[in-house]
Amino acid sequence: MSVKFWVFALVLMSGFAAAANASVLGGSLSLAALKYVPYPAEPGSYVDLWLDVYASEAQAGLQCQLDPQFPFSLDANEDAARTLDYLPGRQGWLLKYKVRVAPDAILGDNKLSFGCKSAGSPFIGSNFSIYIQPQSGDLALDAVSSVPEKLAPGQSGLVSLTLRNFGPTEFKNVRIVLNLTDPFVPLRGGSERRVDRIVAGASQTVQFDLLATTGAESKAYRVPVSVAFEDAAGTKYSLKDVVGLQVGAEPLLDVQLDSSTLLRPNALGKVSLKLVNSGSEEVKFLTARLEDAASYQSAGANRYYVGTVASDDFETLDFDVFALKDDPVLDVALEFRDATNQLYQKKVQVAVPTYTDDEIARFQLEPKAETNWWLVIVALAVLAYAGRWAWGKWGRKK
Repeated sequence: MSVKFWVFALVLMSGFAAAANASVLGGSLSLAALKYVPYPAEPGSYVDLWLDVYASEAQAGLQCQLDPQFPFSLDANEDAARTLDYLPGRQGWLLKYKVRVAPDAILGDNKLSFGCKSAGSPFIGSNFSIYIQPQSGDLALDAVSSVPEKLAPGQSGLVSLTLRNFGPTEFKNVRIVLNLTDPFVPLRGGSERRVDRIVAGASQTVQFDLLATTGAESKAYRVPVSVAFEDAAGTKYSLKDVVGLQVGAEPLLDVQLDSSTLLRPNALGKVSLKLVNSGSEEVKFLTARLEDAASYQSAGANRYYVGTVASDDFETLDFDVFALKDDPVLDVALEFRDATNQLYQKKVQVAVPTYTDDEIARFQLEPKAETNWWLVIVALAVLAYAGRWAWGKWGRKK
C-alpha cells in the first residue's frame, strides 16, 4: 500500500485537527508531520501526533527518534525511539506519538524535533510546528448571587458574578456585559465591567448595582451574560451564558382576632380569626391549622385550606375552642407559597381574652334577656280565665 494512500486517508480523518507542516529533506528519506489532535493543542494536556517517514528507495535498519523539548515531553510508557528492519522503496512508515504539553507552555507555534537514519543513509532531522492555545471553555461563569436574594419591585440590590479560570494560562482584557431588559435597570457603574487579567486557576468577582422597576412582575428572569477576553498571545475569545434573577418580596401574612364568644374559662365558644395579607405579594396555597395547647383545646375542625389571598385582602376562619385556662393563647400554623412558588411556614400566636362575670355584665358582653310581651299577655289571659272559672264555681257552691 503506497504512502499516498495513507496521507489521503489521514487528511480525511483529520476532522477539526489541522494538518502540520511537512519537511522533504532530499535523498532517499523524507519526513512529514501529517496531523495532530486536538488542534490547537492546549497547555497541560496531550496531543496525538502522526508522522510519516517516506523512502523513495528501499531502506534497511531504519531508526527514528522524536526529541521533545519544552514545552513538550513524553510519558515513561511512550518510546521516543522507533525502529523498522526494512522499508520498501516508494512506501511510507506511519508513526504515532502521544505528546504531553506543559501547563506553562508559551502560547503560539512551538517547535518539535524529529529525525531518522538508516543503514545506508545519515541521520536527517526536522522541526515541526504545533500551535498551542487554551480553549475558551477554560474561562467560565462559576457563581451568581444577589443581595437581597429577591429584588422587590422598586428595590435595588447587588448582583455578583464570579468568573473562574480553569485553564493553565492567564486571560486578560476581560469584559463582562449584562444584557439587561425590563424590569432591570443598571444604577452606578452601568451594565459593563472590565477585569485586567485572571491568572490560571484564579477567580474574579464583579458586582452590578441593579434596580427592579416598580411595576415588575414577581417571577424569575433570565438575563444573558456576554464575556469577551484574550489569551497571552492576543487571541480573542467570547463566552455567552445566562443567569437567573428573581423579583419578589416576602409575603406579609398575619393572623388577628376578629371576634369571640369564648368569654369564660372552662367554657366553649366560637373564635373567628382574620388572616390578613398586608404585603405586595399574593399568597397562594394557604393552609391554616389550629394546634392544641395547655390553655385550650380545639372542639371542632382545626384545619382549613384557604387557597389564594390577594395583596391587601383577608380571609376569616371560625374555630370552636374550649378554654382550659384564663386568656388562652391560640397557636396557629400557616403554610403557603409566594408568586415564585417558594414555600413558607409560619407560626402565629393569637391571645383570646376571658372575663369574670362582673366584667361580662359591666361591659355587656352577653345580651340581656328581653321580655316577651306576647307571652306575658297570653299568660295573664290564661290566669284571668282560670280565676274567673274558679270564682264562678266557688260562688255557685256558696
